[in-house]
Amino acid sequence: MRTRPWPLVFLALAQVLTPVFTVLFNAWALGVHPRHVLTWIFQRSSIEVFETIALMPIAGIAIFRMKRGSYLIFFIAITWSLVSNLKQWNYASGAISIPVILGIYVTQLCLALYFLIPSVRQTYFDPRVRWWESKPRYELNAPSVLQVRDDKGDALLMNVSEGGAFVSTVRQWKTGDPVQLTFWILSQEFQISGHLVHSRTLSPERSCYGIEFDHTLETRKRFRGVARGLEELGFQDRTPTAGFFSEFSTWITRLFKTGKGLIPEIRN
Repeated sequence: MRTRPWPLVFLALAQVLTPVFTVLFNAWALGVHPRHVLTWIFQRSSIEVFETIALMPIAGIAIFRMKRGSYLIFFIAITWSLVSNLKQWNYASGAISIPVILGIYVTQLCLALYFLIPSVRQTYFDPRVRWWESKPRYELNAPSVLQVRDDKGDALLMNVSEGGAFVSTVRQWKTGDPVQLTFWILSQEFQISGHLVHSRTLSPERSCYGIEFDHTLETRKRFRGVARGLEELGFQDRTPTAGFFSEFSTWITRLFKTGKGLIPEIRN
């Protein structure tokens, strides 16, 4: 399983459950049953009902999806919530102690500041670091031919996925160059266009290159079939993952032992 960063998973869950916390907190603060709080909420205007019941869950869903637009949606929601709470200061201060109200505001501000941390922003804006979205990469070590512009040479296809490949060769090329990759699996030829997205030096004589495929509808369908076929044939996934509970256990243990894990760490 490829799990999202655990801090962001729990933050998303907390936002989704915010209406529940709000109802229970107000019931405790006012000394009434939660159903009375719900009745009071739904007697207010539609916009106030939306702010209380739906606004933060929308932010939570955006956080969990971790797409480029999610970042903007979250900040709109948190800013809206802060402004709305400030407007209700007079009412809240008459029912709840000032330190508690300030604590709520400080928590929301800290949450907004948390999402300004560079590694958190990068998780949302750079698709390359979203490891949980990566497709399985199957180890092959198959012969291939790589053509970069007018330069063609033999290469070793080390692994391949639905969206890209990793090859080693004695040739030297620059990242960003367009490529044409040809390889064979079980005597069947595959040819795909792409571009070099990263490189690594294995030795003075040999380099490795990551290739991102430039798919058409036809090639995407074909390589999706290639990936399924390699999985059924028992080819090894280069990045096997632990189970859900195993990953959570590793994260929580590391958090308590080292204090690390509250901020997403960008993986290579």
